[in-house]
Amino acid sequence: MSLLRWLTFAIGWLLSPLTPWNDAILNIPLAYVMASLIQRILPDTFAVSFFLSYWLTNLAGILMVIFSGHKLIKERPFQVRTFSRIWIWSFVFSGLVLLLIWRGWVKPF
Repeated sequence: MSLLRWLTFAIGWLLSPLTPWNDAILNIPLAYVMASLIQRILPDTFAVSFFLSYWLTNLAGILMVIFSGHKLIKERPFQVRTFSRIWIWSFVFSGLVLLLIWRGWVKPF
């Protein structure tokens, strides 16, 4: 694999829900920043922007992993249990963050 492919794979791996810590360390802070910036342009859209930004970071990570590491994925395919666990935790984190926004504990900067 070329250096660009490895770099794309590494960034995708960090953003994807394949890592257990990515939401707390990367995706939720990135979604927060993106939603806060969108909130400045489009008022009263923080919750929706946050939700969409969070899922966009996860999707971007997954796509980066798939397209840059398709040879690796063919050698070690995902197990259904692992894949379903990824989506369940993503929905749990989404719901938790939306609850925090709804309660007024998370606000745009």
